[in-house]
Amino acid sequence: MPLKISNIILFWVLNLLSTQLYSQGVPTSSSSINKDSLKNIYGYNKHFIPEYELQSLIALSYYPELKETEITFRPVDIESIAKTTITFFSIFSSTEKHFIIYINTNKNRTGLLLSDAPFTAQVGAIGHELAHVANFRKKSLAGMVWWGINYLSKKHRIKSERKTDI
Repeated sequence: MPLKISNIILFWVLNLLSTQLYSQGVPTSSSSINKDSLKNIYGYNKHFIPEYELQSLIALSYYPELKETEITFRPVDIESIAKTTITFFSIFSSTEKHFIIYINTNKNRTGLLLSDAPFTAQVGAIGHELAHVANFRKKSLAGMVWWGINYLSKKHRIKSERKTDI
């Protein structure tokens, strides 16, 4: 099955992120990291996918404001490499929000998986999803509804994703 153009671009961006993270001193493998220390600091209220636990913890270290936020990382069959959402009932809460970051498990849907990317690119991709969480965390119910309506527009979706990357 040929790769979709958007997935080729995404893979290129992940490799670019990998290079940028490496130049900023982010470890390129798990060998030099104390996962238990990171988990003690950033693992509260987090439910990790075992194969991405370290990458998720490293990405979370760039978002200290998410230390207490409940986030579940869930492997699923979706049409993108990763996707972030908020649980239905927590959208009504101003303080106790629960987010889910879905990671695709079906290579046939996207042409590549997060696991195909280099370690630092995996950190960058998870960091991108965490940027959505940080953004959503600040929104009220009305703000989330407005964002969701606008996200239906391709133009707004592209603008939103670019803003998340900055």
